[in-house]
Amino acid sequence: MRVLGIPSRVVTVFNAAHDTDTNTTIEEYYTTTGEKLNLSKDSIWNFHVWVECWMKRSDLSPEFDGWQVVDPTPQEKSEEIFRCGPCPVAAIRQRCFRVPYDTPFLYASVDGDVRRLIMHNGLVVGEKVDTETVGQLICTKSIGLNILNDLTNTYKGLKKLQRQNPRCVQYSAQRMVCRATSMLSADVRSEHRPSNSLSSAENYMGQMSPSLEVSLTTEGLPILGKSIRLCVKVTNRSNQARTLRENVSAQLKEYNSNPEKSFWKAQKEVHIQANKDLTLHHNIPYSDYESILAVDSVVNAAVVMQDSMTNESILSAQEFCMSCLPITLEIEGDSVQIKKEKTAHVTFTNQLDRPLSGAVLSVEGSGLLYGKQEARVGLLQPGKKIEKKVSIKAASHGTKLLVATLSHSNNSITVSRSYHKVTVKAT
Repeated sequence: MRVLGIPSRVVTVFNAAHDTDTNTTIEEYYTTTGEKLNLSKDSIWNFHVWVECWMKRSDLSPEFDGWQVVDPTPQEKSEEIFRCGPCPVAAIRQRCFRVPYDTPFLYASVDGDVRRLIMHNGLVVGEKVDTETVGQLICTKSIGLNILNDLTNTYKGLKKLQRQNPRCVQYSAQRMVCRATSMLSADVRSEHRPSNSLSSAENYMGQMSPSLEVSLTTEGLPILGKSIRLCVKVTNRSNQARTLRENVSAQLKEYNSNPEKSFWKAQKEVHIQANKDLTLHHNIPYSDYESILAVDSVVNAAVVMQDSMTNESILSAQEFCMSCLPITLEIEGDSVQIKKEKTAHVTFTNQLDRPLSGAVLSVEGSGLLYGKQEARVGLLQPGKKIEKKVSIKAASHGTKLLVATLSHSNNSITVSRSYHKVTVKAT
């Protein structure tokens, strides 16, 4: 587009929703034990990238001139062709779904609600609508600076003030359950049999009350090699003490699809007094996910609280990425010039509570280094460090990237990865 003289920029949407059925809502299905089921083609990607271009929309009113979304990698067909846009950003923000092109799909990508349904024997026994997860950050690169320009408010307007009629929600949920049940595999179908009537679901959901609130969060930053700490907070707004069954689950999730089987589960009975709060803590030890997760892995964690007396089931879920311990990259001097050597210092300190066998620190950078530079140590004890000095020389000016990786066990398991931008000046 820039070659054609059209102003354009790359835009990244973090927690970008992929709405396959064009209802602007992302449906997710869970078991009563907190395990997410692969029943919906809807998904939430940890990020997605598209392009904005600036143009006048002669086919629309002037309020829709300006930035337009076009997606070079569309995942759904638009009028039987794989294409997406141009769609005015103003139409997405104002929820003008009839404005061409593909406005409902793009609105769902940045501001759709996530409807999480708990299923048991083919019935919806719990439901929670999340209005915050999708489109948590929308940004582009600032002009002339290596910092982000936050565009979130240009895409996301005020949420609609009125929600659907509760009976319509129940009917819509039951229709989704009927569709989902037909997709169940044989082993799951035995546990989640389809309902024979809508009234049974309505009667069950009619017994539910909003007297119980549950939230699930991570405590601190989840770091690969350390225990993952989860915090569950429960609020009992009723005037009676309650006995609850807590079920917590954690699953590996591909960046653009549903999660795999749970790699960690926990359950226990808890008691909460009337009109009181309760905080529960869980640790997922490294040994439970060592062979499952890697750097930047996405984890789907969920908790379901069940009250056997009231038939109330409440769900809370969260997705998070695994972070890693830092690798320090420092370059001598303030600037790098073409064809002049500079020394880069690369250091990793083992902050884990266990040694790393066969540790390998590798450094590479296109346009800065020829090939990969490595430092090896047989056993890296806790608190000890491994370091490497590399000589860099740039053949051209512009922004380059140094990448440092720490692995262990014969260079097969990546423990950490860090990046360092290098600005190369012509003189």
